[in-house]
Amino acid sequence: MDRTTVTFWTVAWLATTVAGGIFGLIFGCVLGLVIGSVIAGVYAIPIHATAAILTWVFWLPRFRVLTAAFAGGVTGILTTRQVFDPMIFFDSGTSSMDLWVVATLAALCGSFGTGAVCYWHWKATERDSQIVGELGDAHWQFSLRDLFIRFTVVACVLTCWLWILALVRPDSPDAWEPWRELDLPSGTIIENHTINRAGFDASLGYSLRYESEAAIEVVIAAYNLQSCDPDSNDLTSFIALRPPPWWNVSHIAETYGCTDRVRETYSSLWVDREAKLLYVEVGGW
Repeated sequence: MDRTTVTFWTVAWLATTVAGGIFGLIFGCVLGLVIGSVIAGVYAIPIHATAAILTWVFWLPRFRVLTAAFAGGVTGILTTRQVFDPMIFFDSGTSSMDLWVVATLAALCGSFGTGAVCYWHWKATERDSQIVGELGDAHWQFSLRDLFIRFTVVACVLTCWLWILALVRPDSPDAWEPWRELDLPSGTIIENHTINRAGFDASLGYSLRYESEAAIEVVIAAYNLQSCDPDSNDLTSFIALRPPPWWNVSHIAETYGCTDRVRETYSSLWVDREAKLLYVEVGGW
């Protein structure tokens, strides 16, 4: 890539970072400005790098303002889940619909903010860009070698994204299965499990159907739980903010909890003896 292209995508990255900070400022004041800028800047690096590479691979330099705006929108959507922790910025009544509204606004802010700045930069350097483009067109000629190089680059980019996704999602239900560490009596089966992400932390909830009530004692001992009132501060649940259909604990009176405020972790248990179900949630904040 020539210097003009590198400068353009650097400006696009800076514009997305600033847009993330401004959007965070609206909802989180100074803290939102800092968190929004940092997270948007970090997320924008691989996203804008990918957009720049794909623009080159598919011969789309004329549309790089649009691709930059699209990259800004994607950054807004992906960072929303991190910036807008429902336990910090929203009250306990926040629904997933509220989050989607904020994500949409973040996408619009990222797209229009990045697109406007990139368009201004492109117009300011339009003459230089046209000269570079004409020189490039004069020397470039289609060849199978060039095509092979470009699609090899696409394969490498795809591989890098798969690697990134594997790193940032180690807490998927298939990878994080704490119930396997429990010495549960025979006849106890796992029925459902779910991950709830809040900011950089995650909690996992799962339900166990048991035959022997010894399963209750195993869970209590494993997590060092104490009996508590359903409305007690020792009974913590992030999953209750957006519960899946099977997470039906509102009617259960027998509850146990343990909160470690030093390690910022918690464990909670709901016992439905009538249905022979245990609802367990473990996580941190």
